[in-house]
Order: sequence, then C-alpha cells, then structure tokens
Amino acid sequence: MEYFTHLPKFQVIVCKQCQYAVLPSYIHAHFTAKPQHGLEKEERQRIIEAVAEIDGLISSNEALRQCEFPFPPPTSKPIAALAKPRDGMQCTIVREDGACGYICCSMRKMQEHSWEEHGWKSKQKGRPTKKKSQNVPWRTGIHCQRIFKQGPKSGYFEVSAEASPPSGQPGIASREDQFKAAKRELEAALRKAEEKERQCIKEVDEAREPNPWLRRVGWAAHLAGLDRPKIRGWVEMPDNEKPKLQVLCKAFDWMIQDAQYTTVQEVVGQAALFEVNRKEVNNEPQKPFDSWMDIDTVQRYTHVWKQLLCYVFQAEDEEAEKRPAYKLIGSQQIAIHEVKAII
Repeated sequence: MEYFTHLPKFQVIVCKQCQYAVLPSYIHAHFTAKPQHGLEKEERQRIIEAVAEIDGLISSNEALRQCEFPFPPPTSKPIAALAKPRDGMQCTIVREDGACGYICCSMRKMQEHSWEEHGWKSKQKGRPTKKKSQNVPWRTGIHCQRIFKQGPKSGYFEVSAEASPPSGQPGIASREDQFKAAKRELEAALRKAEEKERQCIKEVDEAREPNPWLRRVGWAAHLAGLDRPKIRGWVEMPDNEKPKLQVLCKAFDWMIQDAQYTTVQEVVGQAALFEVNRKEVNNEPQKPFDSWMDIDTVQRYTHVWKQLLCYVFQAEDEEAEKRPAYKLIGSQQIAIHEVKAII
C-alpha cells in the first residue's frame, strides 16, 4: 500500500509517514490534517476504498476497546513500521491481580501514576545524589514503542534493545538486508507506476473485454485519457462552492415530486397510466403505472439522475481538450474534413 504498512498480527495499518496505527474510521480525518498530509477528498476516498478491501482490521475505537489486543512480549524486536524505540521507565509495583507494568517516557507522568494508582509518595527530600539514591517503584533504561498515538490501547510496550554497530564503525548491510532494501525500492517504483496507470482511463481492446455491456455503452472510449479521481468527483452531489448546481439538483427533486402528484388517475386518467406502464410495444400492460413508491426508492432513483446532471454540467465547464469523448469527437471531425476534401 502506498500510504500504509499492514500488520496482520495486530490487525492494524500503520501510516508510513506518521509511524503509528490509524483505524479505518479515522482515515478521512487523518489525511485531512495539515501539514502532515492535507490530501484532496478524491484521494482520501480512494484510500478508504483500498483499506476496505483488507480483511480482519480493527475498524473503530469501540471495537479496539473491546478486543484483547496482542501486544508483543518484552523480548520482541522493535516493530520496524513504528517510530524508533524510546527510552522509558516501567512501574514495578505488584498489585493483587499481578504486576502493574505501566510504561511511560516522562518522570513526571510516572510520579503521577505512582501516586494516583498506587498511593506511593516519595520520602526523599531534596535532589537525590549518587551516594544516596532514591528508592522508587519503577525501573529505568527500558526501550518502548506504541502502536496507537491516542485512545484505547495507546500505552507503551517494552521491546528489546536494537543492536547498533560500535562507535566510529559504520554498519555494513548484509546481503539479505541489501536484497530487502532493493525489494522495497522496486515495490515502491511499481506502486508509483500502478498508481499513475490507475489514474488514467484507457480504451481497452474490445476483443479482450470480458464484459459485453462495457462494449455496448462505450464508456472506455468515451472517457479515454481522462483522470479517474477527477471524473469520480463530477458525479458527487455539489457543495456550497457550487450554488448553481445545488439549485439545479433541488429543482430536480421538486420536479419529481410534482410528477408524482400529476401521474395519478384523477389527473391523467387510467388509460394513460396503463400506457405509461407498457414495457413492450406488442404486450398489453396488466396494471396501471403507480408513481407512489417508497421514499427510499424515490431517493435512490433521483440520486442517479442527479449524478448524471452533475456529470453533464461539470464536464461542460472543463476545457474542450479535457472533456469526455474529446479525442473521439476530434477524430470524427478530422474524418469529416477529409471526406469534404475528397468531394
């Protein structure tokens, strides 16, 4: 994935830039934040759709709060996808239900925890010295990471110390590490190429197209060469930045409501309603047309028509060379000019 690293063992995805886990329910807000990301709405929606295809993820804070999260044991190596381990301290007080094990990276927070949770208070007056060190209920010098930045299960957990080369001697990567690094670079290049390929709509070979409906409607030829996320935005309902289109969609809703009140027997007659409900020319309809559908059904139908209206009007506002079917229309115009020249 371009923006995330999937950790199947923990059922989470980790943002590659921020280096902590992001729940699927917070992806929209996470990538809206600036200056870390600030992605456009279309790109955020694409990320949400890609993450939705991953099975087994913890989806929300409520699900995270109720689950038994599988934190790694203290002897585990640091998780590479997360931020580098920090130096921390761990509470050593043993309660009736077992060791506390609370970990933090601040002396003040550890003192507050010891007092609020265990009622411990320091008896040492003044600053402790090397000769007379303070007896405290925590140990220092541990290495810790955390998966979540905030919310449930956001506490630190202990990991083993990372092996580092001797001072003054640069580390020499093994062949396996070199291979992994080259593999990561190749995967990144492939993801970038696939992303660029996915953005642009291409006209496919009809002979190899498995779906005959696509050949019939001709959408691939109609949209060839255009940016996919941008076109997807053309069918979204308009916001406050497009008041004219908002008025058009609202007027369409009013028109549908008026049509419902008009297409009744008291206005157009039963014979007309039978004719409206005809599906085939040679077959007589068995019942009259009924315009009073369930409100959800009406909203679904009108939503599709409003999407088509938005698509037509927003495509019309684009420059001529960026409109759908521009290349197709251009080739037809060239052919017409050639025919006129021959004549």
